[in-house]
Amino acid sequence: MTNFRDPYAVRASSRQYAEELALEYYNGRNIKIIRSGFDALNERIDYKHWMNTPKLIRNIPDYVIFTDKGNYFIECKCAREYVHLKKSELESYEYWNSHLTVIMFVYSITIKYIYRVLYQRLIKMITDSNYELGIYEDNQEEYYKVPVKDLFLIGESKRYEYK
Repeated sequence: MTNFRDPYAVRASSRQYAEELALEYYNGRNIKIIRSGFDALNERIDYKHWMNTPKLIRNIPDYVIFTDKGNYFIECKCAREYVHLKKSELESYEYWNSHLTVIMFVYSITIKYIYRVLYQRLIKMITDSNYELGIYEDNQEEYYKVPVKDLFLIGESKRYEYK
């Protein structure tokens, strides 16, 4: 499994576990789910072209789900004890959230839990808390280091053994 320490080329070359798990999770509940953004065509672009694309476009959430209650963007993250959330990505999700509600789908591989949290609730938690900030070495982007156990307090969680 790739992680935040891996260079872009390695991270971009494989589908993330959380994305695959989201497909399994929603399909298993008979909820229509489709890819959005660059991943919709299942094609990869090189780093230079990727970095020359505006962040707002790069940060289109991973999926759209269609339910009786409405349609939602789904942004997938895989984590261990902490989920790393880039400040710039959160800013982009604010824009996308104004069009369709964004749900953060976080899977902890160590705790084996799925956490589904509305973007707005996550932002409130980050604003109200004093989470540690980190900086990615490869792109110098700042991220919040959010304990996944905190997501339990504001979202829906379910123990889930990934196959």
